[in-house]
Amino acid sequence: MFGETSRAAEKAGVRLKIIVVGGGIAGVATAYTLAVAGHDVVVLEKGDGSIKSAGGIQSPPNMTKILYQWGLRPILQQKADTYERIVLRNSDKGTLIGSLKMDENFVKELIDGFLFVQHRDLYDMLMNCARREGATIRCNAKVVGADPANATVTLESGEQLFADVVVAADGYDSVLRPIVTEEDEDVPVEEQERHLTTTILLPGDTLKGDEELETFLNPQDWVLWMGEGYSWNANFLHRGEALTATITHVYTGPPHAGDGDWTDARTLEWYLTTMPNIEPKLKKLLKRAKLISSRIFVTRQTPEDFVGAGSRLVLAGTAAHPMTPGGNHATALVIEDAQVLGCLFSRIQHRSQISQFMTAYEDIRQSRCASTQEYDYNHRASMKVPKEMQDQRDTLLGQTMIHGDWDHMDEALFRESWGKELSLYTYDATEKVDDWWGQYGYLLDLDIYTSNNSDGNEINFTLPYSFSSSMATGNSARPLSQPGVTLKFVIIGGSIAGLATAYGLRKAGHEVTVLEKSDGKAKSKGGLQSPPNMTKILYEWGLEPTLERLAYKCKQFTFRNGGSGELIGNMRMDEVFLKDLVADFLFIQHQDLKDMMLTLAIEEGVDIRFETIATSVYPTAHSTSIVLDDGQVLLADVVIAADGFDSQFRELVTGVPEDDLVDYSVGNRLNITFILPVDRLQEDDELRPLMNLTDWLVWMGSGYVMHANLINGGKDLTATITYTYHREICAEDTVWKDRPLNYYEVDLDLFESRPRKMLEMAKTVSARVFVSRHGPEELVSDDLKLVLVGEAAHPLRPGGNHRTALHFEDAETLRCLFSRIQRRDQISHFLTAYEEIRHPRCQWAHTYDNGFHDMATTHAGPEQKARDAVLRQTMAYGDWDHMDEGTFRAVWGNELSLYVHDARERVDDWWTQWGSLISREPRMERLSPEPKSPDLSSFIPNLLQVSVSTQG
Repeated sequence: MFGETSRAAEKAGVRLKIIVVGGGIAGVATAYTLAVAGHDVVVLEKGDGSIKSAGGIQSPPNMTKILYQWGLRPILQQKADTYERIVLRNSDKGTLIGSLKMDENFVKELIDGFLFVQHRDLYDMLMNCARREGATIRCNAKVVGADPANATVTLESGEQLFADVVVAADGYDSVLRPIVTEEDEDVPVEEQERHLTTTILLPGDTLKGDEELETFLNPQDWVLWMGEGYSWNANFLHRGEALTATITHVYTGPPHAGDGDWTDARTLEWYLTTMPNIEPKLKKLLKRAKLISSRIFVTRQTPEDFVGAGSRLVLAGTAAHPMTPGGNHATALVIEDAQVLGCLFSRIQHRSQISQFMTAYEDIRQSRCASTQEYDYNHRASMKVPKEMQDQRDTLLGQTMIHGDWDHMDEALFRESWGKELSLYTYDATEKVDDWWGQYGYLLDLDIYTSNNSDGNEINFTLPYSFSSSMATGNSARPLSQPGVTLKFVIIGGSIAGLATAYGLRKAGHEVTVLEKSDGKAKSKGGLQSPPNMTKILYEWGLEPTLERLAYKCKQFTFRNGGSGELIGNMRMDEVFLKDLVADFLFIQHQDLKDMMLTLAIEEGVDIRFETIATSVYPTAHSTSIVLDDGQVLLADVVIAADGFDSQFRELVTGVPEDDLVDYSVGNRLNITFILPVDRLQEDDELRPLMNLTDWLVWMGSGYVMHANLINGGKDLTATITYTYHREICAEDTVWKDRPLNYYEVDLDLFESRPRKMLEMAKTVSARVFVSRHGPEELVSDDLKLVLVGEAAHPLRPGGNHRTALHFEDAETLRCLFSRIQRRDQISHFLTAYEEIRHPRCQWAHTYDNGFHDMATTHAGPEQKARDAVLRQTMAYGDWDHMDEGTFRAVWGNELSLYVHDARERVDDWWTQWGSLISREPRMERLSPEPKSPDLSSFIPNLLQVSVSTQG
């Protein structure tokens, strides 16, 4: 699966978020394989990341083969040692039991050799592999608990982290194992079977000059001593530069706090007292040791379950098979676990398959680990038998080695003594996964297309547009700076605002997840206007070819009095005017634009989760937690609320109850949209002349404004009406719904004949009532963890020119800002910058939109006549260039100033003013995940508008 010597690495079809608890060899090996498989992996290690182990590790052929497949053969050839013989000795008597040569034919049959490698060297190799593949290693991150159903872990600091899968690789005394097994692991002291494991390290030249030691310790030998209640194994490392030995001794002493921790604080006298019966040569080695480290293990069994029922928590390493160090197979099983997980999860195509792959891992690994641990336990027990049983054991083992090699031993004795050992060596973890996949994989492939998506995280569907056919020819988003840190953003709301923001932040180099409560299948009606400030952003995002196919350029505004039908005037959008504004004024169907943004976001790598409801958001010390309705908890560096006009999270930012934002002076508005086929409209002599593809038709009536334009290549007309609504509102009136027009009791007598005919043809319309709101005073929460975008930030009613344009300005501003971030401690400055740039713009657009709406909906009477007269004067020449300058400024100045806004230039201006100060902050190496943010308030006074908190 991995490395230059293996088959081509497969990549998963979905990128999972995987937390590995434990940063030892098991943790970093698992992180490596899962990262290679295409997943986002974070390792949580309770220690500081330093490895002090002096001991050696045996790498039997089954383990060596995997390490070679991972591309580690060159470095192992430098760092690891091979041996030529196994030498067995009776430690109590000091006698030779026998020796067995590992000839080339034997090694060749097992594919790869038996190696010795120092623990620290192997750890460093695997850590480098994991980091090279992009795994994140967090030290000083102690996990104290987990929610297996929701794949959430809790740190000692109180921080909660969410993932798709949690791998518990937290060692022999795993904190998370009881959560999986649901068993109490506390055993009374009197019932415990305990072993003292001791590792020693000696310089190789320590043995020189000591004839007794030199004669029985050879650099090409692996030597095992077997005594009553204990066993030793020793081998040379680094081509004879050092000798390492591991002693396993039955321990019957009193328990003490810290027994379960490795320590080098025990004295030589303590060891000699604890192990009084070891032979003199071994005592001599112990006395000459440069480093002695030990810990006490309580004997444990392999659990029956590696995955809890309905769980996304899985055991790996010694958390899954708690074998004490010193044997051949403890580390080999750890590496096999990692290989199996990597091979399995490289094949996953959909989140709904997680449970099947977890079950597969348990099916493949549990029986292998349980039988290996049982064999290892019995093998070690045979090495520690009482003296009265040693002669029988030694005679049997001596017979198997009488010829000194594997090939000449008696077959029956071979099977009795070494058959199980060799069967363990020939195990192939990759083949086991291939066998499982060959039996069940096609069923999983079929399941992707036939499942009902029971987990609700993702829905498979065909992308509405393909970049290869419609978007690839356009220019991509203008190149930006590359961020120095990848942040995790969670966006609540998968509408156009949420998708646009997701694409922008993903394009800026960050990890983005969108949570959308709907199933994503509903199709919206109605059209949108894309004024030049919005069109410019869409063009910069590479959408110009697609817009040329689906959108239509507006060349003329036509204004009529909604009651009388009298023409007020036409305003042509001539080429010179549009050139000055850089981009076009477009019409586009709402659903087409949403589909474009969905495709753009998915193709860029945004994780979109439909039917996923966020119920609450709360900050922690170093991140923000998002609680879902099913109990899952997600973590992010920044949470963005793009959940619309009726945002449930806006109050968390503003601190103001939603009822206090209601603008009673404006009143409630009914928004109506409908689509009519042009063929039907052209049957009417009065309506036929209005069917021009490039015209935007506007009727301004008593208490309403209606605008319409053609879509779908001139096949359909879409219309939107904003109508002053005086009826009492019920709860279901404030959600979009298809209803008969007469439900809303719209006074059709207020409409001149042409729009009235359209309404009568429509019969059924899509509509909802909007309770008018003030724009919020804050767009970023005081703790700088929650941000408002889209209608959550600027609750404009549908129908105006600027509502959707502001969504894209928000997204482009965040994209341009967060492409420049270099460190997490800068998040607060960039969010404050977003608020400083966007809040005045949104408030002004909100005020202007309300004012324009009030002007357009003026009731019949003198004020309406005066309005029409002024507008008629501004359009007397039919274009922008020939109007009276004073009248121009009074009527259209604000509209045009909204059109020329450039979101990226605003960010560039901010960065020019403040970027050098932020970039100049000293880089400091951090031990803790969250540093104290530097105080820039003396340089940037407006930063004081939002208080900074690093405490959540």
